[in-house]
Amino acid sequence: MMRRWMWWIIGVGVVLIIVNYMTETIPICFSSGTTADSDFSVLCYNVKCSDEDYKVNQTGIANEIIKEKPDVVFLCEFNRSVSKGLDSLMRERGGYKSNYRSGANCIFYSKYDIDSILGIDTESSSGRKALNNRINVSTEKGIVTIVGCHLSSSRKNIWGGIKNRAKEADSIYKIINEETNPVIVMGDMNDVSGSYTINRLKKAGLKDAWWVGGSGYGTTFHAGLLRLRIDHILYDYNRLELVDVKVLQSDLSDHNALMASFKIINDN
Repeated sequence: MMRRWMWWIIGVGVVLIIVNYMTETIPICFSSGTTADSDFSVLCYNVKCSDEDYKVNQTGIANEIIKEKPDVVFLCEFNRSVSKGLDSLMRERGGYKSNYRSGANCIFYSKYDIDSILGIDTESSSGRKALNNRINVSTEKGIVTIVGCHLSSSRKNIWGGIKNRAKEADSIYKIINEETNPVIVMGDMNDVSGSYTINRLKKAGLKDAWWVGGSGYGTTFHAGLLRLRIDHILYDYNRLELVDVKVLQSDLSDHNALMASFKIINDN
């Protein structure tokens, strides 16, 4: 009897591993990484500036980012009026330039010049234009297009959130599918790997950085007993080579920062 249960458990375990490999639902991944030098690094972080402890936490958040030295940073749930401490540290101590669209609750910081910032219209609601933005960053090896996302949440309306994210993913897909530069799409996408949202974006020629080079359990959202990976960095694998990806473990927000570094593949 014990042997039957053991084989049953092993069988179920094997099925779950195969299903997870195909759907990338549970963010357990083990990669040895690469020894290549990177040309460029990005970091995305939902800082939850509405949190009561944010006035204190924003200093720690800024120091956490500056310590990692990413070239481009995209922050979600950022309010400029209450983020003066973070903004000051990023500029003065981190040496970052910022690009902020009026009325948005997201911001880009970059050590490189940003050509411009463009809001992306989505079919779900006109207000999403303030949350999903595209920039062109002029690196030493060429221009990289970065799309920063904060997609619709299902917190108040599960099915409504799912439908809205599908529309938003369709809109962003159209934008990045027409890009001539290497593309990175990153941010709080409020959805898990294997979802329509992530799979739709991947169909534009992108890979999920965590599933290529992540190591361990890659959760990025923690609230109560929930441990989910809803923050993602997707990249153009034909023109960018992933060097490293990691989750920065912290309790400064209900999200963890996600960071990835890349080598730019030149056609010549």
